[in-house]
Amino acid sequence: MQDVYNGLEPHVRRGEVKRIAVVQELEKGTHSPIMNYAPEGGDKLRIIACFGWQFPLVSCGATYASKKVWGYADVREDGSAAFSVPAEVPVYFMALDAEGRAVQRMRTFTHFMPGEVQGCVGCHADRNHATPASTNRLAISGDVQPLVEPEWGVKGFSYSEIVQPVLDRHCTSCHNEREQPGGVDLSGDKTDFFNVSYDGLARTGTLGARNWQQHNTISGPAGDKQRGESPWVSWIWTINGAGHNIHRPTRAPAAAASASVPLLPSLFRHQRLGVLTRGRRPSILKPWSGCASPTIRKPPSSTEVSRCNSNPAGESMSPLVY
Repeated sequence: MQDVYNGLEPHVRRGEVKRIAVVQELEKGTHSPIMNYAPEGGDKLRIIACFGWQFPLVSCGATYASKKVWGYADVREDGSAAFSVPAEVPVYFMALDAEGRAVQRMRTFTHFMPGEVQGCVGCHADRNHATPASTNRLAISGDVQPLVEPEWGVKGFSYSEIVQPVLDRHCTSCHNEREQPGGVDLSGDKTDFFNVSYDGLARTGTLGARNWQQHNTISGPAGDKQRGESPWVSWIWTINGAGHNIHRPTRAPAAAASASVPLLPSLFRHQRLGVLTRGRRPSILKPWSGCASPTIRKPPSSTEVSRCNSNPAGESMSPLVY
């Protein structure tokens, strides 16, 4: 990367971005119809998709794809970075601040072949502008960082396996089925699709809490009130009608990334949750929110593709000057 702030300023100040997270969009390895026959028999069909035509189900409307965080790379003071990424899989990048919060994330993904080197002007830089002149010699010097793996390992991000155990250890003694300070229950009991804490953090206040079978909404900003917004976690709707949130070029960075999550400041003022940040490792809730609040590691019947074994995860790696 030539300069991460090219495209982020003035919304993100120089010096704020400390790391880049590399995230894989995981495939759905099987065709899943959105309709099947009703269980009572006969020829009657029913729609089994939910939360905006999702099936298999991944989230309450925030993302259609499960995620795998491959790791993190440091950003230099001048905004540049050079690091390796996994090859032959769809990946995207998130710019993180000093606390591990995503101030911006890619809305698309890219691919690399083994050994391929790519460069990038900045984060959300205007594609209609010429590449600025630069004296950065990271690529020539060969200063390519290996990714620092997340503390939970390189695997699909599962809410029940990664987030809920942290809440169980540090939160549910106060926020449980019997008492909910601030109206927040962080217990892990199963609900209709997810669990209590996921529903409370991501689904509360949204259309998904009222009618998970509604798959279309009023298009554009006029439908924002209909779709609703969680008071705790900020995410971009993927339901039909919400396309303006994804494609609007004037959308300020950090507006729908974990840096704007109302839950996080209140959590980190809470003394019991100091354990959630150890040194430079981010809170578990920050990468979950930054990845658009997925709930399962992988959709059912999806399988990993066996690849080159140049790293412990069995994936070939490609250097990226990003």
